[in-house]
Amino acid sequence: MTGGEDPDNRRDFPGGFPNDRRNAFRERTPDEERMFEWTRDWIALRRNHPAIRRGRTIDLIYDADVYAFARRDANETVIIVINRAATPKKETIPVAMIETTDGAQLIPLLLAKERVRTMGGAFTFDIPARTAVAYKLAAVAE
Repeated sequence: MTGGEDPDNRRDFPGGFPNDRRNAFRERTPDEERMFEWTRDWIALRRNHPAIRRGRTIDLIYDADVYAFARRDANETVIIVINRAATPKKETIPVAMIETTDGAQLIPLLLAKERVRTMGGAFTFDIPARTAVAYKLAAVAE
C-alpha cells in the first residue's frame, strides 16, 4: 500500500490484524481494490505455473529501472519483467539467453497485452511504466 520514506515505505493492507480499524478484505477503496486484484492475480500465476515456484532462475536484464528474469523447469519457461520507471521501456532479450531460437514467441500470461515474436535472434518488447508483466515461452508459433 502507499507509504512515504523509509521506514514508512510499506504500509500494511488494512484488515486481518486485531487492532485494524477496518477490514479491506471485506470492503475496499478503489486503490485497495486494484492492489487486492493485482496481488490475487500474481498469486494465481505462481500457483498455476510450477516453473515460477520450483524452476531455476535465469537473469535476463537488470538496470536501474528494469529487471527481467526467466524461471524454467522441465515443462515451461516463464519470463517476468518489472519496470519501476515512470515511463515505458523498450527492452531486447537475445533468444540464446533463454536457450531458444528464432520462431519462438512469448505468450502473455499477466498484464502483457500481446504476443512477442522473435526477430533477428531476439525478443524486443515494450514494458509499461511502473508495472510487471509475465509471459510464457512458446518454442514454435502457436
